[in-house]
Amino acid sequence: MSGFVPIRNRSGFHPGVVPGAEPPTETVADAPDEADGGGEGKDGQPEGPTLPATEDELQELLESTFTQGREAAEVALSDTRIEVEAERERLIRLRDRIDASRTKWSEDVRSVLGEVVMVGVRSVISESATLQEQLLQDRFAEIGDRLIGEQTVLVHVRPEDEEAARALVGERSGWRVVPDPDLSGGVVAETEGGKVDASLGSALAGLADSVQDWQAEGMGEE
Repeated sequence: MSGFVPIRNRSGFHPGVVPGAEPPTETVADAPDEADGGGEGKDGQPEGPTLPATEDELQELLESTFTQGREAAEVALSDTRIEVEAERERLIRLRDRIDASRTKWSEDVRSVLGEVVMVGVRSVISESATLQEQLLQDRFAEIGDRLIGEQTVLVHVRPEDEEAARALVGERSGWRVVPDPDLSGGVVAETEGGKVDASLGSALAGLADSVQDWQAEGMGEE
């Protein structure tokens, strides 16, 4: 660069060459050979996969893609089936628990309802003078038909029903009314041949049997 000197003119300095000096040579960078492929695109990024050049290569690519897709779908379907089966088993267990709870609840309800019916009927009849009188008349009619021809009959009734019982016995010879505090209603008649139980307790025992049958039917339906 010893031959380079500035040349002044009116507007400033300009580069110049001293007479007799050789002009500087320019170095031009070698352009990339487009033919060698380079492996890079315009932005310096790796180029994508090359497209099939022949029909056979295209067919092979399609078959490979189809196979990979089918295998992926089979794996996904298998996983889905496993999840569905697990969910189905969970729902079955839940259903079984619900059925067991429903059966137990139904049994408890029937048991409680049966007890309520028994207690309610006994309470209503015991506390109702009208019902007790009607019960006494019905029971007397029952034993009267069954004890026709008996000479000696002891008629057990509640102490509260003694007067009404004597009126129902009337002039029957050999019939005697006996107050019995253990009775809750109705009549128990004793003869030489045995006993006829037409008491409230006997009637409620029959009702209790019907209630138990109803409860058993409910459990059988479950």
